[in-house]
Amino acid sequence: MIIKTRFSSDQEMETARREEITRTRSIELDSIVPPAYLKTDPTRLEQNALAEVLMWAATPKERTRNLVLGGTTGRGKTRLAWEAIKSRYMQHGGRPRSIGAETFARRMLRETELIDKLAWARILLIDDLGKERMTSTAESVIFELIRERTDNELPTIYTTNFDPPRLAKRFSEPETAGAIIRRLEENSLIIDLP
Repeated sequence: MIIKTRFSSDQEMETARREEITRTRSIELDSIVPPAYLKTDPTRLEQNALAEVLMWAATPKERTRNLVLGGTTGRGKTRLAWEAIKSRYMQHGGRPRSIGAETFARRMLRETELIDKLAWARILLIDDLGKERMTSTAESVIFELIRERTDNELPTIYTTNFDPPRLAKRFSEPETAGAIIRRLEENSLIIDLP
């Protein structure tokens, strides 16, 4: 049985449509966001950094495409990343994907379709960039993923414990390291959480 709803104006119809989208996305967040990050208390995060990531999330066309959250362990980088993802998803849609750099390095050889899934995700979180064991294959595939996303102007959030010079030293090939660092610095809002 189909029930037709009549709206007294186009504005009411648009409001109802937006409310339904918000309701659907809110429900979907439960299956997108890992439980540990679903109910983060934003008041416990560094407030200036939170304001920056939420501004980045709210204005995808006006801000730099990528977001790099750097700093020492325990500063809330991953929680801030998930706050950005939740905000952007609620406002703009585009189902995100996430992967830890170590997990990516371990799975990339077994799952040949993994790089394509990640390369074309509407938004991607790469957590703990630089912590993975850097083999020549891992370096090559990480560069390929970053290059594909940059070339196709797809937003990526990176968290890392390493500043650019220390991250570059994690790679054995200076050319690969330089290309990755350049892409991160040229296309990203970089927030350092000391």
